[in-house]
Amino acid sequence: MVSGVVSVLAVLHVLVKEAAWLGLYQKNKCGGVLVSSKYAITAGHCQPGRFLSSLVVILGEHDILTDRERLKPEMRRVKRMIVHRHYNPQNFDNDIALLELDLL
Repeated sequence: MVSGVVSVLAVLHVLVKEAAWLGLYQKNKCGGVLVSSKYAITAGHCQPGRFLSSLVVILGEHDILTDRERLKPEMRRVKRMIVHRHYNPQNFDNDIALLELDLL
């Protein structure tokens, strides 16, 4: 088995309560990882442009096709997005951003 495949398969077996730090935003087009109670890391290419004030991160959403979650997802407003200053949209170098979260 290829080592990369093992990593992907291991992620599929994560328990629901262990993945509460994963986040969705941009109408489920982008993902992120909660790194503290106030910040999440995401891809730089997920910039919302001028609509930052309406951007919401959903933490702990495990199945976007149903509302039957075991744990209630938490919604947070994005207060600020800091994209890596050397992000290059042509080749995606430094494709990382920090989201500062606020309570909804």
